[in-house]
Amino acid sequence: MAEVNYEYKSVRIASSDGCLVMQKLLDISLNNEVKDGWKLFTLFPHHCPNQTDKGSCIVAIFQREARA
Repeated sequence: MAEVNYEYKSVRIASSDGCLVMQKLLDISLNNEVKDGWKLFTLFPHHCPNQTDKGSCIVAIFQREARA
């Protein structure tokens, strides 16, 4: 059986305008990544102490089979 290698990338989705705006930004980001063969691997909340907008963000990790 051949070994499958994967590549990963992260996308930071930030909004200080509330949950509805965050959901729209998340939907747009997911749709954009799927076009290039990426699949959502995981999501997690993130708060960067250096952020000037005092908002939190979501980090989305995407995965796809590594390209040769």
